[in-house]
Amino acid sequence: VRGDSMEPTLMEGDLLLIDLNRNYIDPPGGIYALYINDTIVAKRVQVISQGGKLRIISDNPKYETIDADPDQIGVNGKVIWFARELER
Repeated sequence: VRGDSMEPTLMEGDLLLIDLNRNYIDPPGGIYALYINDTIVAKRVQVISQGGKLRIISDNPKYETIDADPDQIGVNGKVIWFARELER
């Protein structure tokens, strides 16, 4: 992980395990590796029932939530595990 947009859930330097077979958004949502604007990001995603849009959420409140059409993003997979070094 690079950056602070998913703090406090995911921190800079955390390692993620991504299930590449789950390259679709489950209705209950979760944290996914997304391809947006030529960048891969880990973000929380919720399906918005009105119109089938996706809500892209950073856990850090200083970043705004984005509503996007599913065809605007690529889903690489679902984050299913992370690890953090205890001392840096």
